[in-house]
Amino acid sequence: MDDRKKTRNGYLGSRICRAKECIRESSMKIALITTHPWVGISTPVIETAKFLASKGDEVLLFIQLDSNLQTIGLGHPDLDSTRIQIIPVVFPSLFTMIQNRFPVFLKEIISSLFFWYKFRSVWKSVSFLIGYDPFGIIRTGVIARFTKISYIYHSLELYNVSSLVFNLAVCFVKKAKFTLIQDRNRARILSVLSKIVMKEILILRNSTSGFAIRSKENYFRKKFKIDRSKKIALVTGTLLPLTGIEVILKTTSEWPNDWVLVLHGWVPDSQFLTHIKNEISENPGRIFLSTDLIPSEQKFSIFQSVDLCFIWYSPDDLNLKYAAGSAGKYYDSLRCGLPMIGNQIPMMGRLLEGVGIVVRNEKEIAAAIKKISADYDTFQENGFRKFENFEFSRSFEPIYEKINEIVGLRM
Repeated sequence: MDDRKKTRNGYLGSRICRAKECIRESSMKIALITTHPWVGISTPVIETAKFLASKGDEVLLFIQLDSNLQTIGLGHPDLDSTRIQIIPVVFPSLFTMIQNRFPVFLKEIISSLFFWYKFRSVWKSVSFLIGYDPFGIIRTGVIARFTKISYIYHSLELYNVSSLVFNLAVCFVKKAKFTLIQDRNRARILSVLSKIVMKEILILRNSTSGFAIRSKENYFRKKFKIDRSKKIALVTGTLLPLTGIEVILKTTSEWPNDWVLVLHGWVPDSQFLTHIKNEISENPGRIFLSTDLIPSEQKFSIFQSVDLCFIWYSPDDLNLKYAAGSAGKYYDSLRCGLPMIGNQIPMMGRLLEGVGIVVRNEKEIAAAIKKISADYDTFQENGFRKFENFEFSRSFEPIYEKINEIVGLRM
């Protein structure tokens, strides 16, 4: 019997189950091992931790922060569950000083051994490990080597690099029970890069858990005093040429008069920040820049406050060329019913079918905006419906069942 609750929006699984339905008599303790310093806004990590906690499992989230990113607000993830313990990994300054004298390969082995030893008492009660990206999987693999704890690999980025340290990561990926990645295209590439078979790779969408969000907000209208007669197009995330900013900025003068552009995110390149500010000065009232970091639990207020979102990546490397299916803003736009405009990279056409328009170059952006405006409600409703298929818990549930089978616990 299927015990998931059914609503007019479809099956919602664990998202709406009561606590007594979610929490089993036997629970697991699962360690999530990350090394990327932007983990505070890393949707796959945050959603995984929340899902596991909702099932009654204890989550140990190991994070390694960067002081430079902390100054702009990229710190601890906002996770308030009592079942989630966030553990910062800090290396002693003397250890770091000595370690930095070694090549990257040896440096990472030393770091992983230190990490295993520092938390050696913790591993005794851990049921399962999830390692993120190459450096996370190296640490995970080293722990597993000493403790025999089973683990999986979650690939967030594609790395087409030939080096000793990445070869070491591949060795540990091969020993993982299975691997997670965002879509089939990226899975095929990863299978070649990591020399693993496709059947050992499962798809986990870079989405969020919950219902479609139909309400609107006015975050940018209030912040920039944008008139209600104007519609807002959004570019969000890392604001650099690699996410299409420079190309999109050139086209705003050709847009319909009732559309404006908001850039929301962080600009790590000071020279490019100057370029953006110059464009804003030359186009008053047409382009706006927001660099305020929004707490993760409020991030949808950004998408609720706009009318269209750009999904644009310059195909400068393998990871960016195949970034369409891994883009969190794609799934966030679906959840909020935002039509999208994307550039012509692999998978973009399939992903935007019915919910957006793919343009061959920047000259087609203005026409795409007009087309979306003319049939806005259709694009919006298609987005809401499509989100149901990509909702995170629906994607993670079969993965969770496999983890339970490996650990030996019944659902």
